[in-house]
Amino acid sequence: MRAFAFILSAVGCVLALLFALSGGRSDGEISQIRVRNQTGMPIKQVEVNGIDYGDLPVGAVTGYRDMPSAYGYARVQLIMDGKRMRLQPDDYVGEQPLGRGHFTYVIVKQEGATMSLIDLQALRDP
Repeated sequence: MRAFAFILSAVGCVLALLFALSGGRSDGEISQIRVRNQTGMPIKQVEVNGIDYGDLPVGAVTGYRDMPSAYGYARVQLIMDGKRMRLQPDDYVGEQPLGRGHFTYVIVKQEGATMSLIDLQALRDP
């Protein structure tokens, strides 16, 4: 019985240490994410981090969807003006997850020298 109590105590200490090293966050924290189309053009087949948000008319906002490990920027693919567009982060090194709460990813259009580009802004909702 003493051995069982010792093992249980050791496991508890290891779990507490891992939680402390993670900054008090659980890696499984789920953010509530919605998407707003602020490109000035209708966009279709919007997908953010593998989650389908469908088609969005100009100025439209989707409902919230669960997104584990959401960050201030994300992988986005969509069709705008008949062209498939992608926004692909290199990595999330040094970034902190958004954590629990409600957030809006705002998709905006940027004019490049030779083509239109998309960008993403993450806003914490009240």
